[in-house]
Amino acid sequence: MLTSCLSTPRGQGKSTLAAWLALQTLTPGSPLFEAGSENHVVGSSLGQSRRTTFGILRRMVESLPNFGSDYRVSDNSLMCRIRHPKTRTEVTVLPASGKSAMGLVNARLVIADEPGSWKPADGLLMHDALQGAHGKPGSALRVLYVGTVAPAVSPHWWADLVEGGHRDQSTSPSTKETRTSGIGGTLSGRQTRS
Repeated sequence: MLTSCLSTPRGQGKSTLAAWLALQTLTPGSPLFEAGSENHVVGSSLGQSRRTTFGILRRMVESLPNFGSDYRVSDNSLMCRIRHPKTRTEVTVLPASGKSAMGLVNARLVIADEPGSWKPADGLLMHDALQGAHGKPGSALRVLYVGTVAPAVSPHWWADLVEGGHRDQSTSPSTKETRTSGIGGTLSGRQTRS
């Protein structure tokens, strides 16, 4: 699957799940691990991700018995990143903006954290860039959107993605019939591309 989304109410463990998935991308032997891969957590800001998903991920990594020898954490005002230097694998936090989304060439997994709280214009640019990155030659990118729909109401792209998948609609002028084409496959009743 290239794009998946999970939306549940607040307090259901979404950030912990997202952090655990990010940890798996850094863990040799995990099915989500690929040496040399770039993986990202996208939040509304570095601060928001530092307090939620990245903060949980950092505590998970720091509790590992091999933390000091196998992992490096960078956490400052400019960057939040955890690296596994032996394999050149990393998880980096990106703010949800179109500028930070450009050039996601080597990204393997992007976890989009609480997209309903992203600034509308920047969030849409990020979403479009992530979806466009699927078409790059050799791209192995997978995107998981995790959040609560509540801050965003339709016609917001996040609410629309959760409600019915990413779809193109067209209306026939002669019959006034609306046709919706999804992008194949389903996950929890949502249209996704596989």
